[in-house]
Amino acid sequence: MKHFQFPGAALSKYFEAYLRWDRLTAFASFCQGRGIGLANKVAAYHLQDQGLDTVDANRRLGFGDDERVYGCVPFILKDLGIETVQLMTNNPMKVG
Repeated sequence: MKHFQFPGAALSKYFEAYLRWDRLTAFASFCQGRGIGLANKVAAYHLQDQGLDTVDANRRLGFGDDERVYGCVPFILKDLGIETVQLMTNNPMKVG
């Protein structure tokens, strides 16, 4: 088996689960910057270099905690014929 190194602990945990489960479909939204756009992400990085965490930096720039939108996910899952999901997250705020 090849060893893969993936960015981020969450993605690594997904692939660990992939090796354990018989069938697994992954839907990942790689919306870097919490939906604030590249230029604002760079500005947030600058604020983080000054000591702010990600959320506080985004708030300082006038954004909410997370500007990403997931409204399309139920439609994608339905189109793929997926009726049940097991959510893997380290953020309980994502469960709703």
